[in-house]
Amino acid sequence: MTEPGKLRNVAVAGHRGTGKTSLVEAMLFQSGATNRLGTVEQGTTVSDWEEDEQRRQMSLAATLCHVDWQERRINLIDTPGDAGFQGDTIAALRVVEGVVVVVSCNSPTGASPCTCRSVPSTR
Repeated sequence: MTEPGKLRNVAVAGHRGTGKTSLVEAMLFQSGATNRLGTVEQGTTVSDWEEDEQRRQMSLAATLCHVDWQERRINLIDTPGDAGFQGDTIAALRVVEGVVVVVSCNSPTGASPCTCRSVPSTR
């Protein structure tokens, strides 16, 4: 069991299609929590395990994963980016100590309105 002082809770948030699930997958792989790097396109990620998520290639609910890194246990909450599922994102932001906000560099407008509405919920 992890000591409370060595436990961190972090949400991964941002608008749809920015790579939140891919980032969580890479973190799991780099930490050694998984032995393969799954992809959203192939439906092989740890956090998008439901058939509907794999078919749509998007997260429909927040998913909890964890990595052990530098003698710390980091609970990662992969949140949905679509505005239709924003409730799970807002709920996750209320229970974490930190947030990794993922913004697409391919978007001509930067952060989407959905991202801008979700992030203030962390206050």
